[in-house]
Amino acid sequence: MKKLNYIILFKEPAFEGTVLRDDLRSLLTGYGASRIEPLPLVNGVACYLPDGVHLQGLRKEEMVTAIESNLQVSLYPVWLEAKHAIIKEGYQVIPWGIHRIGADQAWSQADGEGVKVAVLDTGCDLHHPDLRDNLGEGKNILDPHLPPLDDHGHGTHISGIIAAVRNDFGIIGAAPGAKIYPVKVLDRRGKGSFTDVIRGLQWCLEQNMRVINLSFGSNTGSNALHEAIRQVVRKGAVVVAAAGNDGTSHSVDYPAAYPEVIAVGATDEKDGLAPFSSQGKEIKLVAPGTNILSTKSGGSFWRLSGTSMAAPHVSGTVALLW
Repeated sequence: MKKLNYIILFKEPAFEGTVLRDDLRSLLTGYGASRIEPLPLVNGVACYLPDGVHLQGLRKEEMVTAIESNLQVSLYPVWLEAKHAIIKEGYQVIPWGIHRIGADQAWSQADGEGVKVAVLDTGCDLHHPDLRDNLGEGKNILDPHLPPLDDHGHGTHISGIIAAVRNDFGIIGAAPGAKIYPVKVLDRRGKGSFTDVIRGLQWCLEQNMRVINLSFGSNTGSNALHEAIRQVVRKGAVVVAAAGNDGTSHSVDYPAAYPEVIAVGATDEKDGLAPFSSQGKEIKLVAPGTNILSTKSGGSFWRLSGTSMAAPHVSGTVALLW
């Protein structure tokens, strides 16, 4: 019988420390569960279950709060409109978005020094000359034995918008003194799962991250993901997320749509709403998101567009405020 990947949430405390209670493990295996992965942050587990009768029976168990599919999150497609940029040696640019939000006017008073910013994304180019001095030791959620290297490019671009250093080369980020912690939850195709993000948020909580940037999403909500967001916000983190690139009203994606999150739409260089930007009552702020110059894997730079690029402008601003 085919088995599918699910997230199961429990009503009562399910863990003794970080270990799943024996009675709950026995309950799950009794219904045919395999590859059980603890998710202490949300008082639940991820596992594979046979579809059909077994699943329906488990839903009725008194200790079970919810069962949901472990769906994918992904990057937004507009970022693929990429343009390579060449910057002369010994010359540093303040990108138009950084100037437009007034970050450069704040640097004489604050540059984000000491603020820990987690970027849950595809990882980061750990050796990029505009980033390496501002990188903390992050985490590869997909393969914990490896560093969070960016095999896609998106996460490196996001990191530069937030905190590219002032070094007379390349670009400057919104909070050039902040410390970026890359958390790899997306693969080389820009895909990840709800459980990958939840485990990434668990790491953020354990490492006392102050700001968390999420430039990805799903058009489907998740009780488990929402609970993870609630937990990290309750502990004092500020979570910023891209609204999505659907370009229509009432189209804010998750996790941006959750009330605990700062949902960010995108503006263009004329301060108008970018045509691709999702719209809806959940949006808290808009920020520059078109033709954004930032860091590229391999030590170079490129211009990308999307609400993915708008969100880190806000994350950098939050770091300045901290």
